Amino acid sequence: MKRSMLLLCILCLLLICAACGNNEAAEPGSDTDPSAEEITVGVVCHAALVNVRLEPDADSRIISTALRGMMFQVLDYNEEDEWHRIICGGDTAYINGAYLSVTKWEKGSSVTIGTVYGTDGVVSVFAEKNTGSAQVIGALKGEQFLVTQNLSDQGWYKVSTPDGGGYIRAEYLRTKTDSIENLLS
Repeated sequence: MKRSMLLLCILCLLLICAACGNNEAAEPGSDTDPSAEEITVGVVCHAALVNVRLEPDADSRIISTALRGMMFQVLDYNEEDEWHRIICGGDTAYINGAYLSVTKWEKGSSVTIGTVYGTDGVVSVFAEKNTGSAQVIGALKGEQFLVTQNLSDQGWYKVSTPDGGGYIRAEYLRTKTDSIENLLS
C-alpha cells in the first residue's frame, strides 16, 4: 500500500513538472507579447477541394483552390467569423471558415507534413495499421496530412485527419519536416 502511494505521488509530481515545463511568465509591466511567438494556422478540411477567394464572399472571384490538408497562415483570426483572411501565394485571400481547422503553433515548431503521391486513384487512410481495418478517409494525390507518428519502418505513417487520426501506407506518402513558417511559405 505504501509503495502504491509512493508511486502515485511520484507520478503526480512528474505530471506537474511536465505541465509546468520551462514556461517563464513575462514580468509584470513588460511589453513582451506572448502571442508574438505564435502563428495561427488553418488546415483545409471537411472537403477535398476548397475555393480561395479574393474577398470574404461566396460570389467573390476565385483566385485559387486548395486541397484538403493544405495549410495557410490565418490573419486576425476570430472564431466567430464566417470567412478567414489567409496568406495564399504571398497575397491576402479568404477561405470560408467551415472548411478550415484553425490552431495556433509556436513559431519555429518542427512539423512533418505528408503529401499523397504515387497514384492517380484514391488512397485509403485506415483506422488501424491494417489494410483490412475501416477506412477513415479517402485521399487524392496532392492532399496533405500532418504526420503525428513516423512508423515507416513498419510501412505506415500515423496522420491527423479532420475527425481524429488514421494510418496511411508509407509507399503513398512523401514527407517533409521543417519549421511551421517554412512549410507555410
